[in-house]
Amino acid sequence: SSAASATKATGPTFRSWTPQTTPVRYFPRMASVLAGATTTAGSEITVEALSNVARTYNFRFTVRDNRAGGSGNNSDDAVITVNGTAGPFSVSSQNTATTVTGGTSQTVTWNVAGTTANGVNAANVDILWSTDGGNTWTTLLAGTPNDGTQAVTIPNTSTTTGRIMVKGSNHIFFDVNNANITVNAGSGTSDTTAPTAPTLAASGTTSTSTNLSWSGATDNVGVTGYDVYQGASLIGSTASTSYTVSSLSPSTTYSFTVRAKDAAGNASVSSNTVSVTTLAGTAVSYCSASANNTADERIGNVTFGSINNTSTGTAGYENFTSVSTNVTRGSAYSLSITPVWTSTKYNEAYAVYIDYNRDGDFADSGELAWSKTGSTTSPVTGSITIPSTATVGTTRMRVMMQYSSVPTSSCGTYTYGQVEDYTLNIVSSGRGNILDTKDMITDIRVYPNPAKDILNISNTTNEDYKIFDMGGKLINSGKLERGAVNVSGLIKGAYMIQIGEISKRFIKN
Repeated sequence: SSAASATKATGPTFRSWTPQTTPVRYFPRMASVLAGATTTAGSEITVEALSNVARTYNFRFTVRDNRAGGSGNNSDDAVITVNGTAGPFSVSSQNTATTVTGGTSQTVTWNVAGTTANGVNAANVDILWSTDGGNTWTTLLAGTPNDGTQAVTIPNTSTTTGRIMVKGSNHIFFDVNNANITVNAGSGTSDTTAPTAPTLAASGTTSTSTNLSWSGATDNVGVTGYDVYQGASLIGSTASTSYTVSSLSPSTTYSFTVRAKDAAGNASVSSNTVSVTTLAGTAVSYCSASANNTADERIGNVTFGSINNTSTGTAGYENFTSVSTNVTRGSAYSLSITPVWTSTKYNEAYAVYIDYNRDGDFADSGELAWSKTGSTTSPVTGSITIPSTATVGTTRMRVMMQYSSVPTSSCGTYTYGQVEDYTLNIVSSGRGNILDTKDMITDIRVYPNPAKDILNISNTTNEDYKIFDMGGKLINSGKLERGAVNVSGLIKGAYMIQIGEISKRFIKN
């Protein structure tokens, strides 16, 4: 049947809709989610359904412009694996109409439903707030433990269509409470006084972590929590005066700040900036692998992410670890391997290993990232999804081609084929990457603000930039052109632009 169904193990369960200008799509449609449904009904059949059985989704996202006389388009593919053991992840509080006072603390609860394990492995969640019935979202709390309960402070802004979303941190699953929340602004004189800035220090730095602690923040009513920033990126919130940052890369410089906040939503200016350089760590050594004979077949090209490497060498092993690409946890990337035959086309089989936890081997579960049985197809193609639990930092990718059968081990030698090694730089999400000290910009100014077409950024030339909506979602990225970026394609609203470790808010008219 072509109808969408939660029990379909194959085939489509989501339809394409009329193109929109927003670069975000929720599955199912947000209108269904807000009604507490996991399906969307069409005029005759169900047209959307979240799966409750294990299966694989293959998505393609297409973007088109409206250029008169001939438009352009581009697309990208993603593979999503549904875990049949975990879920359904669901918000269990505020599911009937509720009225609260702005600026007060409210407890949000949710059903974890096995999402901290079972291959999903989401240790933390983000809690978001909407005042317009789910059209736009802002983050109330980022990186709080995925334990099923958390107190949050509701902003002191009146609304009759408030909603709460709980989503996996650096993940794609989420749920929204089922009913509108009415917020009455707090009576009496509003608290508009921000806390004073904390004084930040770091200690106990290792090759992969550092301990942050702070003191000194005061408030006329009382400090209720702290937001921790790595560069311009919010990495966590806490009610205590300490925070441990993990999954850092060895021999890398990071900068951190902390902001105090109160129950009314006032936030202090940033604390002093603390720069931390992680230790060198222990050198990682990988096992050797090689083919004894490349006279008849070898690897001609590997394409993955920004890697597009054509090789002509005939050694059984080639070290291309100087060739690298950035990959993001939770994202899928297309893979292409092109074999070369000197005469007869033989059946070639392939295996790609990735050291996701950076422990110097390919022996852990899931580190055989992709394989293909023997064939004469050229090129062979596939897709690899970087696990959301992969360790951030540089790691090794091993590409193996072997005559007839898939390599059974990432180590050792075999007779016919070839082995190539590459470097991957695993980054977390679209919320900003680490920078070396030499790349840091001390300050920027954006103008005009509001902007209609061109946004200028002072103290820059051709640096990398990222634009986020106010909910923290990456909207656009690229390189500045002579210190400017074209924002004419953005819809009207508020955005954040990030250059290096500096972020500025701007309005698109």
